[in-house]
Amino acid sequence: MTTFAPYKILHIELSEGIPTLTAEAKYQGLYAIFWWYGIPLGHREIPTVELPTTAFSLYHLIVQTITPTVGDRLLEHGFKAALPVISENPSRDKPVDLHALMALQQPLKQLQENCSQPVSGSVSVVICTRNRPQQLAQCLRSLSDLSQRPEQIIVVDNAPADDATRQVVAQMPGIQYLLEPRPGLSVARNTGIRHSTGDIIAFTDDDAIVHPDWIIRLQQGFHEPKVMAVTGLMLPAELETEAQLIFHRGSGGPGWGSILLG
Repeated sequence: MTTFAPYKILHIELSEGIPTLTAEAKYQGLYAIFWWYGIPLGHREIPTVELPTTAFSLYHLIVQTITPTVGDRLLEHGFKAALPVISENPSRDKPVDLHALMALQQPLKQLQENCSQPVSGSVSVVICTRNRPQQLAQCLRSLSDLSQRPEQIIVVDNAPADDATRQVVAQMPGIQYLLEPRPGLSVARNTGIRHSTGDIIAFTDDDAIVHPDWIIRLQQGFHEPKVMAVTGLMLPAELETEAQLIFHRGSGGPGWGSILLG
């Protein structure tokens, strides 16, 4: 029987420089997530056998990792993930334009500017929950740290066994509590939708911790009038158990090519 060892999650903000990475006894490796001024660009599992690694070696690994995401955002075609729909843009299937790629000047700066576009549209956040007050409290605390607060935050208490969820919400100002006695996630979501007043309705799970820029990035996703729905990037909070690692790998991991932030 093999003994499981966890992965340490490491967030690396590239604007602050590239560090030297070392191994830690408890972990079988690092799960590194690369950011540029709060914009997630890619991730990479770095096993202990590849550690320590110098900043120079890590630099080349980072370039390989983040290029598809940066190219997807800055080039007209190429670097596009295959979608299970018929694309209206035939250029999606064209190969990468090498000349366009070589012509990019300061691509990360361009990416930052593209992600700083003005936002509009009010947002209602809906959280459906059932008998998980501790996880919900953690989620609501993360919402209090948003860089842009939504117009409305709704908690839908779905067929609860007690009033623990109501008590959690009562301790946090500005949260709207709704009791939905009929069990079922779809029922709970529809209840939240009926009571939402925002132009955009955003759902998150009761055990999620949202990024401070979550609302801003969602609003930016609706910049084009034809966009009717967007999804968000989900990153693991920890990889301390074998089940967590299996779930993370089995879900295919984050969709870096098509999503900037969730």
